[in-house]
Amino acid sequence: MSAFIPDVPHTPADSVLPLTGERTIPGLEVENYWFRRHEVVYQRLAQHCADREVLEAGCGEGYGADLIAGVARRVIALDYDEATVSHVRARYPRVEVIRGNLAELPLPD
Repeated sequence: MSAFIPDVPHTPADSVLPLTGERTIPGLEVENYWFRRHEVVYQRLAQHCADREVLEAGCGEGYGADLIAGVARRVIALDYDEATVSHVRARYPRVEVIRGNLAELPLPD
């Protein structure tokens, strides 16, 4: 049984996801410390993603998937949250976004 859920509405690219504690969000003063920590990890990880297909499982706000998309051949961002999927789709067009359950990946091996 597939957990792929295709019909997710699109939101404007300039929309901001709510700060829930599940993700860090770029551009928010209160989140700067946590965002910078995440950013360093993604920057170091990106060098290992050059010319590869990458799955960002639990993509959150999407900035990490987008950073990796700058060097990877393809980036698929997976998240279960409908608002997150809609946001990432609108804000980061070079990232392929799928709504689905990590326990039942809607992707071939």
